[in-house]
Amino acid sequence: MKNAYIRQLIVGWITVLDAVPDIDMLVYLPQFLGGLFDMLSDQQKDIRQQADFCLSEFLREIQESKHHVLGPMVTRA
Repeated sequence: MKNAYIRQLIVGWITVLDAVPDIDMLVYLPQFLGGLFDMLSDQQKDIRQQADFCLSEFLREIQESKHHVLGPMVTRA
């Protein structure tokens, strides 16, 4: 994705949706996890920081979760 504004919008939406109590974004995490990791090496510092914050929040949620099956996120190569 070449447009920095679109990348920033996507990370912002993921963060907003994750903050909604009725939406379990961990279920959808495998679908966009790779993109968030890619954004950690973005040229724009703001996007790197937003992606880092978003990933940190997901890590916290995974660590606190007692009933979540990680399934496709955890694979052995």
